[in-house]
Amino acid sequence: MWSIVTTVLIFLLFIPRYLIATLKTPNRFDTLVALVIVAALFYNIYLSYKQHSFYSRWEKRLGLLLHLEEQILERE
Repeated sequence: MWSIVTTVLIFLLFIPRYLIATLKTPNRFDTLVALVIVAALFYNIYLSYKQHSFYSRWEKRLGLLLHLEEQILERE
């Protein structure tokens, strides 16, 4: 979850400054770099969200397995 917050902060802090500094005199290469950076940050946010949801599901499953293990060990 922290990676999503970090990426959003980087996006909010870096991109406006980059756009102000570099795109005052637009160049095709600068515009391309800005778009690639924005796309990479959005992709990073997407992957971080998917990873977080994956780990949440597995945490729930492992909790159920631990509970079942405790029940089995109590029976013995």
